Amino acid sequence: MQERSKELVEVLKKIPLFFGLSPTQIRVILSQCLSSSIEAGAQVCVRGKPSDEMYVLLSGKLAIVADNSFRVATITPVTTVGEMGAITGQPRSATVEAITPCRILTIKKARLDIILRGQRELKSKIFENVIRLLSEKLVRDNVRMRDFLSAKASFKEDGSRLERRLNIALDLLAEKGMSREEAKSLIESRASEPRFLVVDDEPVARQLLAKGLGQYVISQATNGVQALEVVKSESPDLVVTDIDMPEMDGIALLKQLRTEHPKMPVLAVTAWRKKSSRRTALTGT
Repeated sequence: MQERSKELVEVLKKIPLFFGLSPTQIRVILSQCLSSSIEAGAQVCVRGKPSDEMYVLLSGKLAIVADNSFRVATITPVTTVGEMGAITGQPRSATVEAITPCRILTIKKARLDIILRGQRELKSKIFENVIRLLSEKLVRDNVRMRDFLSAKASFKEDGSRLERRLNIALDLLAEKGMSREEAKSLIESRASEPRFLVVDDEPVARQLLAKGLGQYVISQATNGVQALEVVKSESPDLVVTDIDMPEMDGIALLKQLRTEHPKMPVLAVTAWRKKSSRRTALTGT
């Protein structure tokens, strides 16, 4: 038990929020931590909800999830989640979910507030770390903003140049007997990027497929029912689907697409080991 406590003290010492704290001060914080395990797919925190806890990821992987359920970043050990909200009291700024089974330490904001009120030196060091972390973030954001404004100006210049060339091309086509409207429609239809739909109930599998098709516009669905809704609204150029899924599996999805969208290409993938079963399911023979 004592060895485990020493190990956790060393873990917390590596966390930027706790830099400079003595082992005794870290043990004070550690005494208020609750250890727990969470399953893959479970949400650790939700954007807009109260920041009543902070977390320390000890093992496993978490993901920051955008509003469209797309994972925008991965969190690996040893990292804190929700620490700024636990200090400032601001609502959650992002949704975080588990990619794999995880083990975490949870510190309640109310307990952290009690510690900070009773330990003035500890409070001072943590607030110094908060100021340093926010300053570093501000510098990074300023650099990103500068790069963004520079890229925006460059894109605007390139866009104006391309627009001039497009107008010249449309005029030339008009001289050949094609109206500007017809020519513009033809150009837009051929210039649009292919859109692929990846359907799989396993988040990791979807991410791998999406990464492999990164040069295209990618939409995602977790089962056949959701996929049909995406097809209805986006009309993808290709559907890549798993076979074994809940609610509506890949076979049922394929049959429905063949009925409603007979010309839509569909690529079915599976981890089934029995090739004969797979062939029968796909062909009906």
